Amino acid sequence: MALLLKHEEVMQTVSMDDAIVAMDSCFKEEGQGGALLPPRINVQAGKVWFRVRPVWCQNLLRLLFK
Repeated sequence: MALLLKHEEVMQTVSMDDAIVAMDSCFKEEGQGGALLPPRINVQAGKVWFRVRPVWCQNLLRLLFK
């Protein structure tokens, strides 16, 4: 089951320092070939676009979206 959080809930849960450490870890893993990056998902909804890129960090056991 997915956990959906509002922006305010994320800001209360994750500090900027924690977010930077997490991103740095995932970028390092990507550089070492340990991240799976499927193609970006593009969905047009009327005049707007929703674009999301999933990333699976194997060593961190995390599925991330940007």
